[in-house]
Amino acid sequence: MIRIDTGTCGALYFHQMTGEPGDLVPTHEHTYDHVMQVQTGTIRLWTSQEAFEDMTGPAMKMVPAGVAHDVEFVTAAVVCCIHEMRDETGKVYPFAYQRTNREVAAATGRM
Repeated sequence: MIRIDTGTCGALYFHQMTGEPGDLVPTHEHTYDHVMQVQTGTIRLWTSQEAFEDMTGPAMKMVPAGVAHDVEFVTAAVVCCIHEMRDETGKVYPFAYQRTNREVAAATGRM
């Protein structure tokens, strides 16, 4: 079972996940970029852009907005995710607010 500890600092939201082999973070996506840092252990990161990538700590990966991804714990591991809750204009959003894909597309010119 994955244990998650969370915190905030200004426009940053972070969570640290501690998992065991076989634990899985289900496929999801965000409307903003975020960084994953494997602190210890090995995970298998799947993204809709790059298929599978094994990451052994210490290692970092930026996951772009709108990219579906999931995480499987290959060994016992600690992973920190850092989310910047700020859009392209500098507006800060509370973590509970997830911009829609339409809002992201309009802001980035991908509409």
